Amino acid sequence: MHDSPSASEARSVTLSNPTSKRAIADYVESQARSEKVQHAEKVKSEHLFDRDYDCRDVHTQRDRYWVITSPSNLYSQRYFPSLDFTLSFHVGVTARVMAMQRGAPDLAQFARLTPVWRRWEQAAGSCDAAEEAEDFQAVGVRCRETLIQLVRLLSKPEMVPQGTEVPKRAAEARRAG
Repeated sequence: MHDSPSASEARSVTLSNPTSKRAIADYVESQARSEKVQHAEKVKSEHLFDRDYDCRDVHTQRDRYWVITSPSNLYSQRYFPSLDFTLSFHVGVTARVMAMQRGAPDLAQFARLTPVWRRWEQAAGSCDAAEEAEDFQAVGVRCRETLIQLVRLLSKPEMVPQGTEVPKRAAEARRAG
């Protein structure tokens, strides 16, 4: 019969990222004031909507938390006992927050770049509604048009290095060709 390994022996054979563990502990201790992390273990990772979500089971002297990254948030296991439910909740909240933050960061920028932001918002709306490959290709075309519009509004002839020919606009190039 074998004795169970000590905590230090178990840690020595467990693959972990101490930097990441320390960052998680610092985060929890900054959010759950006067609590000290006693244990933090990565228990699940999922890749959803082009984003990685790492889920950790974190124990303090007072409570247990789920810490889910990207962006990081902690959830008391008293109120969120199921990790799967908590991850679903986190993904939903994250998606809603990011959707609200889409668009111009302030009114001055929106006013200066109204045509660009209008195209961007149309592309974002098309992306949200896209279902078929052709829909996503159309989103790509809208994004390209948005980028071209942005360059037209922001570019100035003095941005071109000396000795380099100033690029022609597409319409001018077609007429000249």
